[in-house]
Amino acid sequence: MRGEITKIDQFHNSVNDGEVFKRIYFELDGNIWGKTDLVIGFRNYRRWDKVARVGNVLDGLVMKNADTVDADSWPVLVKAKVVVKEALTEMEKMERDAKLGIYG
Repeated sequence: MRGEITKIDQFHNSVNDGEVFKRIYFELDGNIWGKTDLVIGFRNYRRWDKVARVGNVLDGLVMKNADTVDADSWPVLVKAKVVVKEALTEMEKMERDAKLGIYG
């Protein structure tokens, strides 16, 4: 299954003592909402670490039940969200250049 990451929570304490997790929310194929929980100490966390960004589209998601993506899925990055940095205004460029000593 394919899905776009729509939100990622901060780490929360797990009910298991000493473990923390973060929840990832998806909009899956067919406008279905889904989620998964990633525990930082579990092996599968490394599969997700580099691809878990809001706006990224992932494939290879396996459903555990109607609204839960199995955290043991092997996510494949299909489309990365491109972050476009806004252009600097003329004043911001002059301030930057002044800090660099370009104007003497």
